[in-house]
Amino acid sequence: MKKFMAVLVLAFTTQAFAADIDVKQVKCSLFGNMKIKVAGLESHGRLGKGYLKANLPMRKDCNAVVVDFIEAISTEEGNSADVDMTTSTYTRRSGGGRDNDRVCETYERKTVNVKFSAYPALTFKRSQDKLIDVDHHCF
Repeated sequence: MKKFMAVLVLAFTTQAFAADIDVKQVKCSLFGNMKIKVAGLESHGRLGKGYLKANLPMRKDCNAVVVDFIEAISTEEGNSADVDMTTSTYTRRSGGGRDNDRVCETYERKTVNVKFSAYPALTFKRSQDKLIDVDHHCF
């Protein structure tokens, strides 16, 4: 049986800036959350090219929120957004059964948060994890 433990170790950097972002696609996910694809975040690499997701409050109709969001960002100032990039490190520990073969893996997580000034009710996020270190003899 594998044990899973995630510990947030260190937050490295936070970069916040305002950007003009063009929304290319807006849709609802299978679980009723909202996803958008944008242009203007290419400076963040792969994080800026994929879908950004926002969790909607429970019992909210995603299609109604999409209509409100599109109306809000269709104004002249609608494309301006606050972009925040954070980098943190965490450790996952697994194993530790009878053979005491515990393995600790250290990951770096980069997260992009986008909040549109015309629609501040939702924060869109995308994160990516990268394996940095593996320790086979951790306790």
